Amino acid sequence: MKLRARREEDKSERTAAILRAAAEIWSKSSWSDFTMTEVARRAGLVKGTLYLYFPTKEHLLQEVFERMIDDYLGAVDRALVKRRGRLTAVHVAAACSDNLRGRDSLLRLLRVFGLSERARERLRSTAMVIEERMPVRRRGESLRFMLRAIALFAGLSTLNDLRDAADAVALLASGMEKRR
Repeated sequence: MKLRARREEDKSERTAAILRAAAEIWSKSSWSDFTMTEVARRAGLVKGTLYLYFPTKEHLLQEVFERMIDDYLGAVDRALVKRRGRLTAVHVAAACSDNLRGRDSLLRLLRVFGLSERARERLRSTAMVIEERMPVRRRGESLRFMLRAIALFAGLSTLNDLRDAADAVALLASGMEKRR
C-alpha cells in the first residue's frame, strides 16, 4: 500500500495519476459505466483516498474535461501561430477541426458539462490569437465564432460526422472574415 501523499509534489503526482486513470476509463465507458471504484483501482489507490482529491464523479470528470479542453485549445493555438502570414477562415476552421481528431472523449464530456467559465476563459484566449492574425469585421467576433464552432462540433459529433462539422465551421469562419 502506498504511503499518504504529504508533500505538494506527491499530491500533484497523485492528482495527475487519478486524472490519467479517469481519462483512460472515460474513453472506453459511458456515464453509467464510469465508476470511482475503477478509477481508484487503476490509479493504485483505495477508493477513500480518491474521494480526498475529488468528492464526486462529477467533480472528477469536470476536471478531466477542463484539462482536455485546455489541451485541445492549446493545439489549436499552436496550429494558428505556426501558420505564417495572415490567417483566413479556412486556416482557422482547419485548425479547429483537425485538432479534434481522436478527441471523442472531449466531445462526449462537452455534451455532458457544456462550457464552464474556466473553459470560456480559455476560449477567449484562443479567440484573441485569431483576432491578432485574422482581420475580423467586429471586435469580439472570434469569441462568438469559437463558441459556435464548439457547439457545432459537439452537436454534429453525435452523428459521427466531424467532416460536416468542419465544413459548417469553415462557413461560419468565412462569415466573420473581413472582406477587402
